Amino acid sequence: MIHLQAFLQEMAAKVTSVAASAPAAAATGVAAGVGAAAATATKGSALADQLQAAIAAGGINIAIYMIGSKGGDKEFKRQADTWAGNHGAFGLSGAKVKKDHAMSLSSDPGKLVSDLLAAVTKELGTSDSIPIANVALFTHGGSTSMQIDSQADGSAEQWASAGNKVVKDFAKAVQPVIKGGKIHLFACNTGMDREAQKAKKDKKAKKPTYVPKGVDDPDRLDSFSENLQEMTGAEVWGHEDARHTTGNPQLVQVTDKNQDANAERYQVRDVLTRKFLLHVDAKLSEPQMGYLEEKLKISKWIEGSLQNMRKKQLEKLKKPERTRIVDNYQVFIEEISMMGYDKLFDLLIPVAPPGEAVFKSMFPEHDQIDKLVAGAAAVHAKFHKDLDEKKKAIETARTSADFPN
Repeated sequence: MIHLQAFLQEMAAKVTSVAASAPAAAATGVAAGVGAAAATATKGSALADQLQAAIAAGGINIAIYMIGSKGGDKEFKRQADTWAGNHGAFGLSGAKVKKDHAMSLSSDPGKLVSDLLAAVTKELGTSDSIPIANVALFTHGGSTSMQIDSQADGSAEQWASAGNKVVKDFAKAVQPVIKGGKIHLFACNTGMDREAQKAKKDKKAKKPTYVPKGVDDPDRLDSFSENLQEMTGAEVWGHEDARHTTGNPQLVQVTDKNQDANAERYQVRDVLTRKFLLHVDAKLSEPQMGYLEEKLKISKWIEGSLQNMRKKQLEKLKKPERTRIVDNYQVFIEEISMMGYDKLFDLLIPVAPPGEAVFKSMFPEHDQIDKLVAGAAAVHAKFHKDLDEKKKAIETARTSADFPN
């Protein structure tokens, strides 16, 4: 509770500075000249036209997956291939650039990105920098490392932390050209709240109470996502815990909204809690929102509404139905990092769930629109199940004698 109240206070303190810096941040890519290739390259092949269209829209998308050694590791390729097709990702097939193509970690990720950008530059016949909009990594992950260190003999990738040359080279490759872009870490634990985990561990060991540091405290214990954000300047998305590669709703957005060169983490439940409370009453103060969260556990309700059906419920269904529900859910959850928290809330709050047209406008190349719609509808229904009850509970709580003025 203390952690969420601190988060709400920090969010409020950033509103003014973020609003002032947003226009400049949005224009960063153009100002840096990284988006010039589309305007200067000579129009040529169909591939060149596709590349120019992507660059004009903000940059190319890239998907990279680990090869691994276990049978289950094949899931990374399957998910990366699907993501690449849904988002028109460009990759290298041999020495040639190919659209809707995910790249394996046959080399370290920094080299893969550098080689791809060089090949795109050659294809377009330009000397301009090629902007990157999104990079998605599909691998095993930990709180401070990812399994992205490729091996020359083709054996399973090794683990690499932020201080490892592999990660430094990757950051060096993307940092100049991912202004305003995102890095999506489809890997377990890469967005773990290490501060909260330390407090939990100390409490279990009956040590003196550890008070977790705030989301923008430079002295906090950073996760891999937070380290990578500071190394690249990109908006990084990670997972708090270990679950399905893409269907994990425990999302964390890591960015630097106040531009102090220190990463800030924003957990989905915390951000949506604030959005919901201000939706109910835009005049609520920080102490009032903290009070309502403590009394009503709004964040716990929101977190629950983003979960899929319970395992016991799914097990009662026949396999085809169970597979359909899980698949639809995972497809929707996967896209939250692409759409962002603002759009997610805008999709959830209306009485009616979002339809096909909404998602086609957001993701024109997406091959699974039907699953997106179905997955969104399921989460929307769960969110709305108790929404009116929560609103009534808020009104009741505001009449309490101890409700902050």
